[in-house]
Amino acid sequence: MGLYGSLKDFSVQEVIQIVSFGQKSGCLSFETPAGAGAVIFRDGRIVASFDAGSPPDASVAPLPWSQAVEIARTRIAASLDRLSRCRDGDFSFEPTIEASGGGDALDTPWRGIPAMDLLLELACRQDEQERDASSVEPKETSPEAPPPGADDPVPPGEPFTRTRSERSVLLVDDEELVRRLLSRYLVEGGYPVIEAGDVDSAVKSAASLGQAGVSFVLVADLNMPASAGDSFRGGIEVVKRLNRMRLRPPIVMMTDSMSSSLRAPTMRGVWSVMLKPGLSKLDPDEFEADMRAMAGRMVQDVLPRVCGASPARARGGAAPPA
Repeated sequence: MGLYGSLKDFSVQEVIQIVSFGQKSGCLSFETPAGAGAVIFRDGRIVASFDAGSPPDASVAPLPWSQAVEIARTRIAASLDRLSRCRDGDFSFEPTIEASGGGDALDTPWRGIPAMDLLLELACRQDEQERDASSVEPKETSPEAPPPGADDPVPPGEPFTRTRSERSVLLVDDEELVRRLLSRYLVEGGYPVIEAGDVDSAVKSAASLGQAGVSFVLVADLNMPASAGDSFRGGIEVVKRLNRMRLRPPIVMMTDSMSSSLRAPTMRGVWSVMLKPGLSKLDPDEFEADMRAMAGRMVQDVLPRVCGASPARARGGAAPPA
């Protein structure tokens, strides 16, 4: 079943999220005043992107594999940057049934790039460009540069008794249903889970994990209430407070939408961003299926990639034992 609409109703980023979240394969086409464009998906990952500003296609076959992949990623990122600036026009997505190959382009080891990673990079790049153009210093302090004297004392907490070779997940979300479903599926996937429903309990649990020397990944909801109740930036507050405690675990941030709130200063240190299902909450069965799919992507792709990217960050800089 195809997807059609206007860029006046949905942004390019939002349409890409919808296709990616459904793990679809096919072609997402755009018709805009600046010209036509297309984003090619394979199982929800972006394998190519073209627009009127794309350079003439040149074969990368003779190049070493790593160099060819880097060139492909650069071309895709540049095309998405141009497409995302279009605010007028139409889009259409035509799915294919070729999820595992069938054409020359898909009969290669190239699996594409996770759409959420590209959208996060895009948000950071555009934010930096806006700051450079206006020459205004960012108002928010990076989690990796806490102000002097702002260190939080390590709060007391019952130490965890897990072995140091295990990597746990600290799951932080103010919605009990989300925590319950995600926790169940992550445990089924082999990850011990510690749940926290607010910023303070998350910090306390992280302190206990740190004191016990347990490696963990922080999976946090971006748009949860802050501890003071004055904003819905609780996920960023958790990251900042752990940083002040010298705890820098790998971070997976969950969000309801890839919006302008994902800015470079506040998202520094975040390894991956995942889109949470929203509309399906109206149907309990569909919502549970969506949460299972989200957890499946975490277990099969995101967590192994995040954990493997920088094991030293799991416990504030100390590498885990072999």
